[in-house]
Amino acid sequence: MIPDYKDRHASHPKDKWKGDDSKKNLLYHWSQITLAQVIDYQQDINRYSSHDGVSSKWLQDLLYVSSTPELRELVSQKTSLLVPDPDISSGGAVMIKITLDQMFCLTTEVVTALLEFLEQFGKSGLAKIKGEHVPLITKQIVIVTTRLAEVK
Repeated sequence: MIPDYKDRHASHPKDKWKGDDSKKNLLYHWSQITLAQVIDYQQDINRYSSHDGVSSKWLQDLLYVSSTPELRELVSQKTSLLVPDPDISSGGAVMIKITLDQMFCLTTEVVTALLEFLEQFGKSGLAKIKGEHVPLITKQIVIVTTRLAEVK
């Protein structure tokens, strides 16, 4: 969970971040949270948390062993390019953000495929959906349009 900024330039986390009601789940809303915000939040956790960092290390280990060698390499490359001072900025939240950004990158091919899905549905309608399953196609359309809305 990553909170929204209250005052991005505040020096202490209690002044920098809004309360619990503003938090976004990084697993569901990774595209709505910038890497810079995640790094900033991770740095505050690493600097000010009274916890020993075991949960963050555990999460990093889980992501690492759950990833393919190719994804590990991509994440490693991106981390070395984008994460300033890994000693302060590294952690599970940063690794999740970079991993999800790599896994669900909206390339031209992905955008084209999503647009073709909508175009095909527009032409054929519900009749081409197995069992004319309205809740299923509704969910699919919401997912596709939500992803397309992220394209800048």
